[in-house]
Amino acid sequence: MESPYRAENDSPLLLPSLRLFIPPLRLVSAAMWQAVQRGSVQDYGMVEEFISTVSEIVPELLNADQKAQLLLGLRARVVLEMCRAEQIRDTETIEMHLERIKTLVSTWAAQPCFAEVEFPESNFVDQIELLLKDAEEKERFFQDVFPTDFGPDYDSALQVLMLDFLSRLEKLLPIPDIQQTASLLSAVPSALEECVHSVPDPQHLKTVLLYHTTLGHFDLSDETQTIPSSFGNCILSSLSLPQLEKVVIDADQIQLQPSSEHMQGCMTVQVEGETVTLLDYIQIEPPSGLVDPEPDDDDDEQEEEEEEEDEVNMDETEDVSDALKPAAFQPLKQSKRLQSVSPVYSA
Repeated sequence: MESPYRAENDSPLLLPSLRLFIPPLRLVSAAMWQAVQRGSVQDYGMVEEFISTVSEIVPELLNADQKAQLLLGLRARVVLEMCRAEQIRDTETIEMHLERIKTLVSTWAAQPCFAEVEFPESNFVDQIELLLKDAEEKERFFQDVFPTDFGPDYDSALQVLMLDFLSRLEKLLPIPDIQQTASLLSAVPSALEECVHSVPDPQHLKTVLLYHTTLGHFDLSDETQTIPSSFGNCILSSLSLPQLEKVVIDADQIQLQPSSEHMQGCMTVQVEGETVTLLDYIQIEPPSGLVDPEPDDDDDEQEEEEEEEDEVNMDETEDVSDALKPAAFQPLKQSKRLQSVSPVYSA
């Protein structure tokens, strides 16, 4: 059966890439399952140790009968594989396994949960000891007994028990979502800090993302799976502030007294990187009625009357004099950026 996680002509993902999206314990469980599924007897000792450790912590994962069959079945398969060699050299290791089987059975027999379990370990241990001593009995056993009692049915039973155990373990350890994971990390600041700096290798990350994109696990074009595309426009609106332009005028560069070559009433201002045009002095002519007429040398009486009139209207003339003052400089709208600043003169 082809795996749904493998496409045609796909190169297998390396372990660093697998670690990016598969939890460590699930990787270990998968390795244990592969060992049993493929019949890698040389790894059965490691599988047995893993099952023993987990089942002691969480006994509910296996009932007594299943635990006995799985652990004893794995160890017995290791012993038989060692005895199949033409020349049995490591008899000490075989004896160690047999002692381990005896210890397990005696320990379980003392527990109430194993009261109804029958342990045929004595027959198996006696059979192995006979095979170590009698070469003819060994040959007969592996020709007649082994294919029937320890053949495909035996291996299939081990696989079913192992897969059931790992499936229960997987249900015990569901993968938390993003918010749940963040909550767990927030409880341990040091772990949170470490995870922030544990950025995955870009190449492995690229491999994983492209791999899953090819499998089509998530349709990026399906808008129903995401928030509306217009969501979050308030962020761009907040960032679209009016352009602020800073005009800096260097007081040292302002010529309050223009040179003779400049026209009167003009002012030159240097602005950093910009050309800014300033209004010229605006001369406001006083009303014709407020302008003093020229004195008449021949008419002394009229001159005296005008002097008296000037004294009476002194306050009014002060206001008019204010009107004759030049207007304040008013900045015009900023022009385009130029390479140099050209002064503007008024007639």
